[in-house]
Amino acid sequence: MILLPNASFFTFSYAYFNVIPLSTEHLSLYSELYCDSKTMQHVALPLTQSSVRKSFESALKYNSAIAPKRLFLVIFDTRKKSNAGLLGVSAVESASSEIEVGIMLLQQFHRSGLALDALVSLCSAVFHLIPNTTIIGKINPFNASAKKLVEKVGFVYCSRSSNYKLVPDTFCFKNSEGVKWIT
Repeated sequence: MILLPNASFFTFSYAYFNVIPLSTEHLSLYSELYCDSKTMQHVALPLTQSSVRKSFESALKYNSAIAPKRLFLVIFDTRKKSNAGLLGVSAVESASSEIEVGIMLLQQFHRSGLALDALVSLCSAVFHLIPNTTIIGKINPFNASAKKLVEKVGFVYCSRSSNYKLVPDTFCFKNSEGVKWIT
């Protein structure tokens, strides 16, 4: 299993958004995403208001770990001056060179192009920070929009593992410019 860099290493900006680690000020964003049945329909059962705080506290613990297994990152849209969603980065325990990524956006940011740009920038960051890795996406087979999104980025479906994989050679945006590290 790959050890992830500290969450602070995933602090960067792209043309119209910033990515920062999840912190205590993001509870309402986290709740809005994880308690929304439409957002969660292809992911898992939505959390209840009583269980979301425990989940949020676990996410914060992951982000503060010295050798994290999972990271939660916030997408902040600088045009709208608003939190737009979350990105996830997880080490795959059963594989020595795989990282799983995920994205969840608030409904008002769907169909805005933000998902593609955020996923591209996250994959660029992963390949930059963790060389010689494969990025995977586990997608519910009924989630057509997520499948379309990852295919635009260059992920290819692997029937043997039933997930989508992205390696530097298939990353359509491997030379993407515009990711700037925030120091």
